[in-house]
Amino acid sequence: MATQGDERLAQKSYWIEHCADLTVEAMMLDSKATDLDKEERPEVLSMLPDYERKSVLELGAGIGRFTGELAKKAGQLVALDFIDSAIRK
Repeated sequence: MATQGDERLAQKSYWIEHCADLTVEAMMLDSKATDLDKEERPEVLSMLPDYERKSVLELGAGIGRFTGELAKKAGQLVALDFIDSAIRK
């Protein structure tokens, strides 16, 4: 039986292998992701509670699809991801 640690390692290995090309398409596993992102991002952000001038923690930030928009209003933003290359991008 797989443990939680095994599952995390498997997920991390998957994303390291499949994210050599860190694009929206690669991260969303969809060749038309740029178009989807243009529609989806404003919709997702509109569902968040008010975070203006508040501290925000973004977990699983990936390549930062939401990070820039969150940073515009948040007082402080910490964006984390477990794939180092995604954070550097």
